[in-house]
Amino acid sequence: MIRHSLQKFIAQLDKLLNHLHILENLDSVNEEIQASNLVADIKKHAISVLRKNTDEKIFDYNANIISLYGYWEQYIEAVIKEYLIELKGLNSGNDEKNNIIGARYKKSIIALFNKISGNSPKFRHLTDENLINAMYIGCSQKQNNYIPEAFFQSGGNYNYSETSDCLRRLGFSSIDNELKFYPSLKTYFVNQGISEITLKNSSVITLYSKLNNLVSYRNEIAHGGSDGSNLLSIEDIKDYITFMKSFASSITEYFNDDILAVKWSLRKSNSIKVHRFYDNLHVAELEKGTFFLDMNKEVFCYKGTKRIPHYMFVKIKEMKINGVNPNSPFYLSLDSSDVITIKFEQDVKSGFQLKFEE
Repeated sequence: MIRHSLQKFIAQLDKLLNHLHILENLDSVNEEIQASNLVADIKKHAISVLRKNTDEKIFDYNANIISLYGYWEQYIEAVIKEYLIELKGLNSGNDEKNNIIGARYKKSIIALFNKISGNSPKFRHLTDENLINAMYIGCSQKQNNYIPEAFFQSGGNYNYSETSDCLRRLGFSSIDNELKFYPSLKTYFVNQGISEITLKNSSVITLYSKLNNLVSYRNEIAHGGSDGSNLLSIEDIKDYITFMKSFASSITEYFNDDILAVKWSLRKSNSIKVHRFYDNLHVAELEKGTFFLDMNKEVFCYKGTKRIPHYMFVKIKEMKINGVNPNSPFYLSLDSSDVITIKFEQDVKSGFQLKFEE
């Protein structure tokens, strides 16, 4: 599953947070010096060393914003690469996902011919021959084998609009409606006091304003910077980091959910529906069907289109056949009249679909 790009991003953000904590400590020391009985000359020198000078604050601010945005840009391009590698590893060939991506991939490759002749270092390594081969492999042979750069934004402006467009090129057409409900972002918004109803009806401009603002601040610095009158406080930057962690985490969750959707389509075992769920017992009763059940193996679960994430793996805690504990951890159902009830490690509700080992 996809995780390395997110792990690197969070590690980078944690280093930036540590730097911000150091700056906060310097400010505290500065305040103590100002309130002390030290002579004026020593105070003046200490203040100049401890970044109370406006120019020093501007330099610190610029470095923090540039670093935060730079880490974000690295993450979004790295997670796209990681997703495509994961997709290729499934070797699913002519699956539905391949057809969705392929529809826009050809246009993206054609656009790359113009980008590789420019000055952007992220495209400089590509050649006309690379792109021609990529178009043949990705479109003609219909393989899940794509050049990641075809899905990148050409400039340095990964605001929400540009980021979501990159994801749409990968087939994530429902990103505006779904991403905000993936666990990390949903938890972030709930902690901000946003109810689920408000979250459902809020615009992307409102929800992702921090990302859009970050891009604006970065562009302001790139075109001359600030005079120091409107700098974000250290506390504000820390809030931005908290949001960016949640945002990136949910993109990774979204990608992994999509990978599971492809894996679900490739698994040939029968899909067994949960007939009834007993809330008080946290027990699921399965519909009749033909399947092999191994209590030691995780069960693949599809929760439906209205629950996010849509897919998950669950472990079996307890199983009963006709109300009796079985003598074996294995059970072969041949569409018999047996009543099979299972308690999973997390609730598997009525209507969920399950796939056991093939």
